[in-house]
Amino acid sequence: MQPAEDNRVARNGLWLRVAGTVGAHFLAAWALAAGFTLQTMRVPISVDGQYISSSMFLDFQARSYGVPFAIFDAHTVDEREVAFAQIVSAVRNNNSIKAAQLWTPPAQKLQDNGKTGTVVPLTNASAEDFVALYRSAFLNFENVQVISDIRVGSRDLFVWDPQAPGRPRRRGFSVGAKDDKVVVQEVTSGSPVELLIVNWMDEVAKNPQAYQSAVTPKLKYHYAIPVDGPHDPGKYPVVLGFDGESIDFDVFNAAVAAPSPVLAFYRSAYLALKGRSIESFIQMHTEKSQDKLRKWLATMSKEEFEKFYLSTVGGRYVKFVLNADPVYIVFYGPQKGRTWLPGSLSYQYILRDPKTRQLKLTNVFFLSFFDDFLQNTNLFDQRFLKPLSAPSVRTAAR
Repeated sequence: MQPAEDNRVARNGLWLRVAGTVGAHFLAAWALAAGFTLQTMRVPISVDGQYISSSMFLDFQARSYGVPFAIFDAHTVDEREVAFAQIVSAVRNNNSIKAAQLWTPPAQKLQDNGKTGTVVPLTNASAEDFVALYRSAFLNFENVQVISDIRVGSRDLFVWDPQAPGRPRRRGFSVGAKDDKVVVQEVTSGSPVELLIVNWMDEVAKNPQAYQSAVTPKLKYHYAIPVDGPHDPGKYPVVLGFDGESIDFDVFNAAVAAPSPVLAFYRSAYLALKGRSIESFIQMHTEKSQDKLRKWLATMSKEEFEKFYLSTVGGRYVKFVLNADPVYIVFYGPQKGRTWLPGSLSYQYILRDPKTRQLKLTNVFFLSFFDDFLQNTNLFDQRFLKPLSAPSVRTAAR
């Protein structure tokens, strides 16, 4: 969702709470009838555990609500809106019998840990557990604000805010068809793209000014995520847009000029490591990553370090640089040439510090939901990074 849209919806939501019932219901009905439009969101990327705004974008079809649940419930139109309203009502009313008619257990059940906004696994998935968990975690669903409905392939992702004290918080339920029945699922690691979208929307809601963008830039790559199965983005694609360069860059061959400042820096870091200037290599990382890397290296025996050293400097060829300025993701493999196998590339993050403009390696032992996506070969097909790969596609109509 565009931050400007967020602000408009937020203002409408505030107005609805103080306006008369007739006017509020008229405005809500108009908003709910507005239908789906293509929306674009600037992507947050986690750097050493803290999210920053990037030049990567996500496109999706969505309809915005921004209304209290009671108003949404009074104006549901289609069966998926109805199913979402019914599951929220079941939680509010502590009705696990009704919830069981709609709710399908996820592959892995997750709960907000209440501190960092991340999630931790739970067990004993049942309708009773589901209702009890959400009542406990989100104030019995008494003040739920319905934010939007995002189409993710063949499913609808309903994003909501529990309106709990503190910062805005985005959570979601996924509604789709199963065995000719409309069912509701939690958004968990079993639905990684939906989990990623909700996580990103949560970050945008916390700091909307950081993610404003008046115009989406012209981007070289438009990757329709295969959310409905191998190579299948579904009827309503979710499209990741980014810039980048497909290359075959030998990191350790200093006789060949680096094609960009990012790769010149990357080469200098790994030449320092190859020359056994370990502290110099460490200092070419961001501060938190320096600390993680230094502690990890300190745990190694001499033999373990030599094994790490030889595997790292034996051969490193950059195949693609994803430009999500100020973050760059460098995909690399151990062998020269363009015949590398999809799924075989590793990757590293580089940050261009927004203040100093210095480049630093980052995200050592830091993982986010975006890494779950990048490492899932069913969702992120590395063939897209090859030269003259599948044409750029923006399958969601503008």
